[in-house]
Amino acid sequence: MGSTDECQTKFGNFIHGALRDFVDWRNRDGYSPNRFFLFFFSRMLRSIKGLKDLIPSQTPSWHYMEGKARSWAGRYGFAEIRTPIFESTELFSRSIGGATDIVEKEMYTFPDRDGSSLTLRPEGTAGVVRAVLEHQLLGSITTRKLFYIGPMFRHERPQAGRYRQFHQFGVEAFGIEDPGIDVEVISLLWSFH
Repeated sequence: MGSTDECQTKFGNFIHGALRDFVDWRNRDGYSPNRFFLFFFSRMLRSIKGLKDLIPSQTPSWHYMEGKARSWAGRYGFAEIRTPIFESTELFSRSIGGATDIVEKEMYTFPDRDGSSLTLRPEGTAGVVRAVLEHQLLGSITTRKLFYIGPMFRHERPQAGRYRQFHQFGVEAFGIEDPGIDVEVISLLWSFH
């Protein structure tokens, strides 16, 4: 049996079992369309292992932390940049190194319809460097210091505190030869903490 047939059989068995359970439950507790929806989909739809929903009670904390990061980065003269969530696989394999665990084992890579290879970003620096070069941002003093906040993706074995989708705040400085920039970045991190 091919993998598609096997998936269809497993899915069919799942649906059959869920419907049988629902009929038993309906006969016992009564029927309403909303209850059917909640019963059926709560059994069928689950978050993928290693991913986490941010539910409404958690989002204020996230907004607070992201706002604090933006505020401190702005105080230090860093401008926000937002890069795509997926990029060409070559960008990461060239910048991170083709023989690293991230590239060989941890990246979420998939083919695009045109045959090219795309990857969900495992880290933020490579995309920021690409954007700086592509848009010639080195010529402006206001775009030499950049920060980013966003989700990153790595196919790691889920464990306490480590998720396949995680959020990262980072800063990058370009074309600044003064070693004081390193002190500035450390000071920013210390202030944020």
